[in-house]
Amino acid sequence: MQRWVLILGLIAAIFFGLRWKQKKTELARLSQTTQSVELPAPAIGIDIDALQRDIVKDGEVDDRALDKISGDGDAIRTAVANYIAARFEYEHKRPELSLRYVERAELFGPRQSGIRLLHAALLLESNHYPESIAQGEQAVRLDPKSSEAARILGWAYYYNQQLPSAIEQWQHSLALHPNDKLQEQLEKAQREVKVEGGFLETHEGRFVLRYDNGTISDPLKAELFNTLESQYDDIAQDLGDPNHTPVTITLYTREQFLEVTHAPEWAGALNDGQLRIPITDTTTLSRQMRISLRHELTHWFVHEIAHECPVWLNEGVAQMEEPRTLSSLSPQVRKLLETSTLPTLTELEKPFIDMPADQAQVAYAESLAAVEYLRINYGKEGVRRILEALGEGKPINDALNSATGFGYSELQQNFDTVLRNQRAAVAGHE
Repeated sequence: MQRWVLILGLIAAIFFGLRWKQKKTELARLSQTTQSVELPAPAIGIDIDALQRDIVKDGEVDDRALDKISGDGDAIRTAVANYIAARFEYEHKRPELSLRYVERAELFGPRQSGIRLLHAALLLESNHYPESIAQGEQAVRLDPKSSEAARILGWAYYYNQQLPSAIEQWQHSLALHPNDKLQEQLEKAQREVKVEGGFLETHEGRFVLRYDNGTISDPLKAELFNTLESQYDDIAQDLGDPNHTPVTITLYTREQFLEVTHAPEWAGALNDGQLRIPITDTTTLSRQMRISLRHELTHWFVHEIAHECPVWLNEGVAQMEEPRTLSSLSPQVRKLLETSTLPTLTELEKPFIDMPADQAQVAYAESLAAVEYLRINYGKEGVRRILEALGEGKPINDALNSATGFGYSELQQNFDTVLRNQRAAVAGHE
């Protein structure tokens, strides 16, 4: 029994390196990051570094080594070994393999909160939202004083649209361990409950539509679902079909949208795991509404395919799919692009959501220009290959290299040349 108490400490320490962070972007989804942590291995007589060397060879998990450890009959060591394998596969952006190993770890350590906690987190990361609740609840039940367990269970409830339960868990987590980012998310969830308490849900095909009771007509609902299905098929043809969980779309008045999201006035819509769309006409689907739906739906695709994607690429692809081109930009925006001092693409890897409106206009236009350059020279298939490479865990430089044969610096140089030529052409017409 004492060894299992010690292993719980070990598992908790390993998991402590896996953090969830909220991204304040139009694609504000949860993601995980890992950090190196010191493990209390000597306390239980397991050399973690040696164990990792045994099971990770040439950059891959050695399943035969894991089977040998399992055959030795030491349940604790087997649980730890599979846990290490799960963490390794997660760090290398292979969540499905990570899930396989954490499930095996669970067989040998079923009452370990840390294993359950990692399992819940991986299920969320892999969009298996309903299954994540049971694992999160087990983690909290096994370790009710864990702020991490309460936090992850809160996210499980949140992504299953169980907001009151999510709020309760986050309040418990914050009481145990203050966290500014989680406090922001708690307050957002409380605003959602206040605004969306009377909202209805309609499920059809791949989509869940949420809306205020009595605010949209039945013909508009039908038009929305038909449009979304058509847009989904079009985008899937360009980017591939992730074929994952249903897409949730929540419709608001403009006032409700701003109250819930606290988005800047210039934001036309938002995607933070669901498509949040302000709507002005409750009887028919306007052209601008169709564009907003397609733009935000593209963000959903990008997240499902690439997970970690630079914001310039994400926003450029979403504009490409609207579809929008540089020539279709307003003269005012084109003028900004042609006369402003432009940030580098590296500087545009970060969110645009906190930018002033004029800077955001330039950032969106530059993102479109960069993706248009990639599309013209490598086709939409080339853009798709970049996203798929990101989904395989490659950094952006390697993803660009695999799809185009050059990296970030070459893209920046080529892109700068295109912009200079465009500026010269515009100047020549003036």
